[in-house]
Amino acid sequence: FVQERGFKISLSFGRNQNFYSIYASKTYFLRIHRSFLVNPDFSTYRGSAVEIRGEKLLSISRSYKESVKKHFTIES
Repeated sequence: FVQERGFKISLSFGRNQNFYSIYASKTYFLRIHRSFLVNPDFSTYRGSAVEIRGEKLLSISRSYKESVKKHFTIES
């Protein structure tokens, strides 16, 4: 349950499911950190970080570094 600016959003997941497994199948996101998913269409690879819409830098964790690098290298 999340409440922000007067809006209420309720998130409910079935057994053995999480946000990534449910939402990633419907919309394309790339995991760059255990806490961060990004839409690669609005992201730029910057070595150890990903820049979002030219405004925000999010760090890439060591465990996802190679897969993120490979993803952005293939798309270029």
